[in-house]
Amino acid sequence: MSAAERMLIAVGVDPRRATDWAPKIEAAAAAFGIDTPRALAMFIAQISHESANLRVLEEDLTYTQPERIRAVFGPRRFPTTADAARFVCRPSALANFVYASRNGNGDEASGDGWRFRGRGPIQLTGRGNYAEAEAALGESLEAEPERATLPAVGAAIAAWFFAKAGCVEPARDGGTERVTRLINGPALAGLEDRRARFERAMRAAGEA
Repeated sequence: MSAAERMLIAVGVDPRRATDWAPKIEAAAAAFGIDTPRALAMFIAQISHESANLRVLEEDLTYTQPERIRAVFGPRRFPTTADAARFVCRPSALANFVYASRNGNGDEASGDGWRFRGRGPIQLTGRGNYAEAEAALGESLEAEPERATLPAVGAAIAAWFFAKAGCVEPARDGGTERVTRLINGPALAGLEDRRARFERAMRAAGEA
């Protein structure tokens, strides 16, 4: 069993899924300089947190309560509950509205918000980001955005983003908070879970 597979299982990924993803993660990590046990453990901790153990690889924008829509996307976009209620159980309409004219997307009518919704272990979002990842990786992503959910492609996107965001050096130092800030922003959402996953991955690698 490879180091990546042991780490994936340790953080809670289903063993069969871990077996499928591990070689893709190792290849992608090596390609982007995620090349120490500590850095690999941090990478796996972060992507497993972001993707609910590699189970959620496509953004789900189906909301049944308008209050939840307002909580997630903010009162600036949805000043009232009635504004949000228009998008209850309408995921494509919601995506096209909230992601319109951002990250390289066209306007609401273009459909880009839904077409280029978040996908992969680290949610790649927006036409511009898909195009940038395509140029970096040589994968057909703008024409086939759903490819971002495939293990080999998703792992490559995640490693590319991890390196592009400046996460590799702090990952080598075990800087969970700094890496989380680079990935998630100042909210540091899920920091304790990410830290616990990193520690479990390190123990699985015999590095704790």
